[in-house]
Amino acid sequence: MDNHLADQRHTTLILRLAINRDAQLVYGELVNLEGVSIGRFMEWPQLTEVLQTWLRDQGKGQSHHNPHNQQTN
Repeated sequence: MDNHLADQRHTTLILRLAINRDAQLVYGELVNLEGVSIGRFMEWPQLTEVLQTWLRDQGKGQSHHNPHNQQTN
């Protein structure tokens, strides 16, 4: 039986949200502990897309800023 714990690592991402007075999402952003943006989103399903893209990049050994951000302009 393989010991998959040796292949695991823990990471922390920060979820920043801008919400309006009615507590509705205006936009959000995932950032790492260094404050580097992982990705931005304006709708909840985009949060999942940003996170999944970041996870795929981690599997490829990439830990830098995600060029596929959802811009909030």
